[in-house]
Amino acid sequence: MISKQEMTALLKSYPQKKLQIEQLRYELDHPPRVSDHDMIDSLSTGSPAMGGGKNGRISDKTMMIATQYQDAAQKLNAETAAQINAELQALVEETERLEHYISLLSERQALIIQRYYFEGRSWSDVGLELHLSRGTLNGERGRALDTLASMYRFIESVSGDCFGGAEADGHK
Repeated sequence: MISKQEMTALLKSYPQKKLQIEQLRYELDHPPRVSDHDMIDSLSTGSPAMGGGKNGRISDKTMMIATQYQDAAQKLNAETAAQINAELQALVEETERLEHYISLLSERQALIIQRYYFEGRSWSDVGLELHLSRGTLNGERGRALDTLASMYRFIESVSGDCFGGAEADGHK
């Protein structure tokens, strides 16, 4: 069951998670890879084949090793991409769920949560912008946190899935 304190931690972690999403998207779009051609070239140049062959000739053993290395590198690249994609998907689902639940709050409560937790604005700035006293801000924030926590508790009771797969203190 998610508490008000855990809900606050989830909201506070939102900006970091959005940053992580962008980092993971970049890594998926620009994966660090060694090309197959570069791997084979690096293994095949530099010394003549064993047994007195001509300079630049690739031995069967070297070619077999290069091919095995190529296959292993392709497998590692695919596994890395799959891990990045899984982490990205989990973070996207978590942040989209939070954004959706916030959109279900009253407009005032949603603005308070977004300005303070997502944009990192001070209570003073939020109060000035929304023309609210500190007491009203605190009251609205408390009601918003209670409502959000109850939304998460409801989903947890229906699916048995705490935060839809996310942990209260952050993802992994």
